[in-house]
Amino acid sequence: VRSDKLKELFDKYCPTTMLEIKKNFQTLVPILDFNMAQSLCYFLEGLLSNENVGTKDANAFEIYFVLACLWACGSAMSITAGVDMRKEFSKWWKDTWKTIKFPHRGEAFDYFVDRKKLEFVPWADSVSEISYDSSVPMSMVTVPTGETASINFWMDNLMARQHGAMLLGSAGVGKTAIIMGKLRSMGEDYMFATINVNYYTNFGSLMKQLEGPLEKKAGKNF
Repeated sequence: VRSDKLKELFDKYCPTTMLEIKKNFQTLVPILDFNMAQSLCYFLEGLLSNENVGTKDANAFEIYFVLACLWACGSAMSITAGVDMRKEFSKWWKDTWKTIKFPHRGEAFDYFVDRKKLEFVPWADSVSEISYDSSVPMSMVTVPTGETASINFWMDNLMARQHGAMLLGSAGVGKTAIIMGKLRSMGEDYMFATINVNYYTNFGSLMKQLEGPLEKKAGKNF
């Protein structure tokens, strides 16, 4: 039953949405239909849990599918010729898909699914208070907002299932700060390394940077 419902939802939302993006929208970087479909599947792995849907009715499947599809297909929209494509995509989504409706106020990207009520609520409602430690440099402090809450939610969703996450955006919008904040909060079971990549980076230099922090045991084993 679950697989049949998912196939129905993929057939309902994906072809129309992907075609509309090709015709009328611009993304920050070129994104293939395959990439959007893969991201959607990865998002659904975390959203369609027993805690979220369990044995609930089909509406539970669809509201989570809508949330995942919106972000998988529309979160990387650009600002082109002064037009905010993500805002326009949100408007198109609200006007096109009526079965699961987002609130009129704001953009569709401003909302997530309340597990108990099975309805959309603002990301801003999930923002927790921050306790500032004066010994920590301000450059290492991330002040939570509705937008950072949404980004951290999707990063947690992906990383919990060992999928990679890439943040796209213009210079200075806070990508590095958000990523570093997430990495620092991951605990002692995780280690991370910062690797800078530019136009001149080739395969060999990237491999050396990746292997540099690792402890080599013997031969090809790290």
